[in-house]
Amino acid sequence: MKTKWVSRVLCGLLCAGLLCGFAAPPAEENADLVPRQFQTAQQIDRISVEDAISNVTIRTADTDHITVDYADTTEKPLYTISVEDGLLSIHTTTEEFEGKNISLFKIRMDGKTVSGRPDHDLVITLPQKQYQELSVALAVGTLSVEGVKASQLTAESAVNTVELSGIQADQLNTASAVGQVTVRDSQIGNAEIEGAVGGVVVKNVTASGQVTVSNAVGSVSLEDVTAHELIVQSALGSTSYKNVKASYSSEVGIFNWSSGTVSRP
Repeated sequence: MKTKWVSRVLCGLLCAGLLCGFAAPPAEENADLVPRQFQTAQQIDRISVEDAISNVTIRTADTDHITVDYADTTEKPLYTISVEDGLLSIHTTTEEFEGKNISLFKIRMDGKTVSGRPDHDLVITLPQKQYQELSVALAVGTLSVEGVKASQLTAESAVNTVELSGIQADQLNTASAVGQVTVRDSQIGNAEIEGAVGGVVVKNVTASGQVTVSNAVGSVSLEDVTAHELIVQSALGSTSYKNVKASYSSEVGIFNWSSGTVSRP
């Protein structure tokens, strides 16, 4: 585990160095964007989402069907949406998700950084039920998951923030390479919460198993957190504890300043 974390620290420091002198070019504008909607009342217990550049929101509502609101172009579809054997798949059709375009950087001589901003949203509304698996992978854009119950929940964004609120998951895996990761008002079993460049916030969370919080560059804030085992790994930044309880806990840091303590429940 420690070797894996050291590798993430090095990657985070490398990202921080790149962001100081390089910047992603603004995203190209999509011509003739039009709103679209997909609905299904089929029995769905697994959901897979892969998106390139958009703001993604996944939420629950008092409904008996799934609704997907998204933007499309008049020239070619931006997404492929399908349902098969209880799996809802929503995948971008552009090459950008494969890293051919969004990974390009250009030098900024003034020392400032800018990033491309998504010009459309993807909103998925789910019935309030227990799902077997929810997996979301986003390249550029904000990712928000609200009120979802899933045995396995994975939420990852390469560039921008990830926020999970009101979730229930047996196994949670969430990460952001550049941007803040927030988990709040949630009940979980085990969790891997990872940041590289940005920060990690865990607030009002109860975990019956092990919670590992990792961050390379930025702050780690834990407030009103109860876990059976808590592992905090933070390299460059600060770690704060407020009303944090764990039967077992450990902290690993390099250039890290800590405040507060972890108490035994």
